[in-house]
Amino acid sequence: MPGLIRRTVHRDALRKRLRRRHAHCAGQVSQPTLVIATRNDRSAPFAHAEFSAAAIPNAELADTRADSHLIWFGPDYPHIAAKIRDFLAAG
Repeated sequence: MPGLIRRTVHRDALRKRLRRRHAHCAGQVSQPTLVIATRNDRSAPFAHAEFSAAAIPNAELADTRADSHLIWFGPDYPHIAAKIRDFLAAG
């Protein structure tokens, strides 16, 4: 059990360090950014998208209802596609 605790503590410390590094790098992005994510993605937690959108200046978060990372198969893809077009047209 002590080995498991040590690995958990090490993993948590690594996550915190990577989160700080990501926030630092994301804060340097100077271009408008559209972050698109779904809460149903089992390979990338929605919290990652929320964190990125919060850390990147002038970022916008689009929440899709897709069932996976493949947003173009989602029921709201026409809405997301329009959001992408509007975002690109505004830039």
